[in-house]
Amino acid sequence: MGQSPGSLLYSKYCLSCHQEDGTGVRGTFPPLAGNIKITGPSKDIVRIVLFGLQGPLVVNERDYDQVMPPQNYLTDQQIADILTYIRNAWGNKAVPVTPGEVAGVRKLGK
Repeated sequence: MGQSPGSLLYSKYCLSCHQEDGTGVRGTFPPLAGNIKITGPSKDIVRIVLFGLQGPLVVNERDYDQVMPPQNYLTDQQIADILTYIRNAWGNKAVPVTPGEVAGVRKLGK
């Protein structure tokens, strides 16, 4: 069985920071595995991918303060595929993200 489009895109665009197993890099890049922000409302994580994130944050009781640059050069389909993958990898369980949801957030802006 081949890899999903989302896992292939994750490997290309996300893996170097968030690691193959989604655990991130302690103190630098937050984990995606077991992160409630990942499995929460999809518009929140879509916004982070499209517009980036900076400033201190706490994930699983650990502090992080590394900038995530916007990934708005990715298509709505690519972002939906990546987010659907990470929302259902490493023990995460959440509904898929659709390209329409990504387009809606993109249109609204930050």
